[in-house]
Amino acid sequence: MRDKMKITIYLNLSAWDWSLSTDKPHPESVARQINLEISRAINESTNWFDAFALAEKTLFKFEHYGANAAGARAVLDKILTYIYRDE
Repeated sequence: MRDKMKITIYLNLSAWDWSLSTDKPHPESVARQINLEISRAINESTNWFDAFALAEKTLFKFEHYGANAAGARAVLDKILTYIYRDE
């Protein structure tokens, strides 16, 4: 039945939630952009692997804010596990 449903994900996580560096300018704007791009990656993907591959690119893109560090990766893992847990 899962293949007949489409759920749209919208993320609203803060810079703190993503464990971003607040020493750099505009961390909340970066968090909003990460939310947007990772939401899009998940919404456009059909499985965990594709969603992870696209979302990982976003974390790399913002690694100078710490988005590719363990804290942000753990958040991404929690999100994907929650969405794809029954797959």
